Amino acid sequence: MTILTWKEHSFVCMRLGRGYNDMKIIDMECPNCTAPLKVDTSKKRAVCEHCGATFLLDDESHLLWMDHGDEVVDITESGRSTKSHTKLWITLGVIGFVILALAILLPWNARRKKNAKKYQWNTIALHEQLPQPPSEYGSIIYSNQERFDLEVRRISEEQFNAYRSECLDWGYGVERKESKSYYEAFREDGYYLDMWYDEREQEMEITLNAPKALGTLHWPTSALGLMVPEPDSKVGRIDWEDTNGFTIYVGETGPEAFSEYIDRCLEHGFNVNYSRSTDNFSAKNDIGVKLYVYYEGLSVMSIHADASEVVWETETEPEETTIYEETSETVTEEPSSEETPTETTTERVTRDPGEVREDLRQFLVDYEAFVDEYCEFLQKYFSGDQPMAMLPEYMKYAGDYLQWSLKAESWATDLTEAETALFSEVMLRCTSKVAAFAE
Repeated sequence: MTILTWKEHSFVCMRLGRGYNDMKIIDMECPNCTAPLKVDTSKKRAVCEHCGATFLLDDESHLLWMDHGDEVVDITESGRSTKSHTKLWITLGVIGFVILALAILLPWNARRKKNAKKYQWNTIALHEQLPQPPSEYGSIIYSNQERFDLEVRRISEEQFNAYRSECLDWGYGVERKESKSYYEAFREDGYYLDMWYDEREQEMEITLNAPKALGTLHWPTSALGLMVPEPDSKVGRIDWEDTNGFTIYVGETGPEAFSEYIDRCLEHGFNVNYSRSTDNFSAKNDIGVKLYVYYEGLSVMSIHADASEVVWETETEPEETTIYEETSETVTEEPSSEETPTETTTERVTRDPGEVREDLRQFLVDYEAFVDEYCEFLQKYFSGDQPMAMLPEYMKYAGDYLQWSLKAESWATDLTEAETALFSEVMLRCTSKVAAFAE
């Protein structure tokens, strides 16, 4: 077999009518390994020098097929079986597998650590009021003398049901509500138990609330106190109170008395966007005061009033109480031909402890005048035969009283000794006037 050199091959081609320029070399990329691929357009086959893959060409020197021995793979646009696509899908598959593995392993590991944590039952406040749970694994979420919240893990459904029965034996069966995964009940002495069970996680959450200490209830005499109807029961406690709201617990109020109290709230104007059920009520009145009433159970209800979002247009605003005085001071420098500069400084001057601002004095006069007018109306309201007919006017006065109270609160800062004494005197006198109608 005779092997021709490149020059001899070119000569032969010229003799046969095929010029040297008819043979063209095209630089391409190997679809199999992406290495550089030199394609001779005069041939119908191309071989990659890097990976050895063999490709078939059409008449226009387009790569049509890749030959894998006995297998011929389509690499045309319709086939989409290029190495780059293969690598892409392999890469995506690996990434997807890693993500899936992490999604499984990380929560499993976190759950394993969580389930391995133990709690000390005897360290929980109020633990003596309940039987000890059947598992020592879990976490104490909250614990004090008024309440504790505990997560217990590695609990089967049978263990949850057995523990629920044990709690019932301990007396937690008053006003009982339960389902397959839920249990709540009171004990006669006022302790309240709330339990949930998660079958999938095999967890049980226990919440125990101590009885609320109730005494003689003195209903608030503030603007909000007069706006919200006073309950019939005098047993309860004020949990907190300020100008913008309060939370009050009222005892000796069963379901029937609770329902009657909600009727009174509706009559007193709390009927805007209201929602009512057998154990809760929420509503607003015309000026935007929000009211929430809940039946807590065991003849106790809670009342929460909120005026924090009520916006008032105040006519009288306290003026700036800090007084400043400007003084001129000459600064002496080294002798020079230029004029000596003058520097102006600002010094803070302490107010006279005996000073009383005239605008504050006038506000207190106007405030007490309103309170006198308000008390005159309250006298008519509580002594009249038809108080319901006067309810719209009553609500207007209550709203005005709340607005005046907010104005007074804005004045109660940066007062001198004389202003503090005068302010306290007027506020105490006005509060006593209004409080007389709450007795």
